[in-house]
Amino acid sequence: LVFRIQEQLKNDSKIEIGMMLETKLALDNLDKFKDVDFISLGTNDLTSELYHISRDEMSNYSRYINDLIFRLQSVVLFCKNNDICLSVCGELASVEEVTRMFLNIGIRNFSVSVSSVKSLEVVVKDYFEE
Repeated sequence: LVFRIQEQLKNDSKIEIGMMLETKLALDNLDKFKDVDFISLGTNDLTSELYHISRDEMSNYSRYINDLIFRLQSVVLFCKNNDICLSVCGELASVEEVTRMFLNIGIRNFSVSVSSVKSLEVVVKDYFEE
């Protein structure tokens, strides 16, 4: 349907198609999404589903973050190999320590609340100056 509409526009514009990756099923079947233009990791729902925790418990990320980072490395590689833009959103994207971990595995795009921008700006700047 999207491609049909794009064709009807009769111009050079390209409609980008993306997905929110926020379920274990999507994570386990990532290869089925190699034609998307972008993927946004929805950390709230994905973390909740993978680790069976409520949103209230997510602030205790130290008990699951290493496993999550390990799992997300395959997503980073998948996106790199398929030229897919990857971003991360949700509460974890606003945690400075976790942002450093995301940067370490190659994630470069973050969707965060306005109140988090200043503190993360320092983290990102420091990361690239090291």
